[in-house]
Amino acid sequence: MITRPTVSFVMTFYNHAQYIGENLELIFSQTWPCDECILVDDASTDGSERVLQEYQKRYPKLKVIRNEKNLGTCLTANRAFREAKGDWIAPVASDDLRFPGFIEACMVGVMQHPEIGYCFGDYYTFEDHEPRQYKRVHLLPSTHAQLLMPDQIVDLSRRTNFRLSSFAAIFRRDLIEKFGFYNVHLQSLTDHYQCYQIALRYPVYYIPQALGAFRLVPQSYSARLRFRYHNRMAILATLTSLIWKKEDHHFRKAFQRAGCMEQFGGYFLLLFLALRPWYWPRLIILGPKILYRKFKCWRLNRKTDQAICS
Repeated sequence: MITRPTVSFVMTFYNHAQYIGENLELIFSQTWPCDECILVDDASTDGSERVLQEYQKRYPKLKVIRNEKNLGTCLTANRAFREAKGDWIAPVASDDLRFPGFIEACMVGVMQHPEIGYCFGDYYTFEDHEPRQYKRVHLLPSTHAQLLMPDQIVDLSRRTNFRLSSFAAIFRRDLIEKFGFYNVHLQSLTDHYQCYQIALRYPVYYIPQALGAFRLVPQSYSARLRFRYHNRMAILATLTSLIWKKEDHHFRKAFQRAGCMEQFGGYFLLLFLALRPWYWPRLIILGPKILYRKFKCWRLNRKTDQAICS
C-alpha cells in the first residue's frame, strides 16, 4: 500500500496584511488538502498580528511563528523550512497566489514518479493593481507533463532559453535539508540555485499548466536587489566560490555545461570577472557566452513580448 505523501506550505511574511487573506484562502481551498501551513512573520509592523490571529481561528492547520526582530527573507524562510513536517514542501510568498489545483497536479507527478526531487509548473504574472491582467509564462513548449532527467535539463538550458522555476513548485523536504536550506549569501538567487542543486542531480517533473500567479511588485525583495551593484557583486562572489571551489565535480560540470553561470550572472558577471585578474581566463571563456545568451533573450522577447530570461 502506497502511503499518502504529506505536504507543508511554508510562507514568509513582512508587512503584507493586505495580501494574506486571499493567499491563505487559496491555500486552504486546495483540491488536495495540505497537511499544514507554516507562516513565519518577520516582525511585521503593520498590525499583521491581529489579521493572522483571525485566520488561525478559521484554519486549524495554520501555524504562525513570529520573529522577535526582522531577520530578512532567507533566514526567515529557513526557519519555516525547519518547522515544516511534510514530506513535500511548497514555498509561497505572502503576496503570490497558488490556484486550488496546484497541490493535486503536483501530487500526480509525485505518485507516478516518487524518485523526483521537485515538481514545478507554468504560472501567470500580474501587475499589483486592479483590474488584473494575467500573462502566462510557458516554461516549456509542451502540452504534456514531462519527467526531466538531469542531462535533459542541461540540454534544454544549452539549446533554448529554458530556466528552472522555483515558483508554483513543491520540493522534497529531505533534499532541502540535504543541501542546507537557503544560502543567505546568495540573497535573491538562492531559491533558483536550490532548484539547480536538485535538478542537476535528481529527476524533476514539469506540468504544462498554470498553477499560480506571481504578483509583480516594484519594491519586492528581488526587485530591490536586482540592480544594486554591491549586492550583485556579493552574490557573484558567493556563487563563483560555490561553483568553482566547493561544489562536487559532477555538479560543477553540469552547472557550467547548462550555461547557468551566464544565466545567473548576466552583465554583472562580466564586470565581476573583469575586476578580478585571477578570473580573466574564465572571463575569456564566459564573456562571449554571456553576450550570446543575452542576444538570444533579446531576440526571443522581441518575438513573444514575454520576458522569461534573467
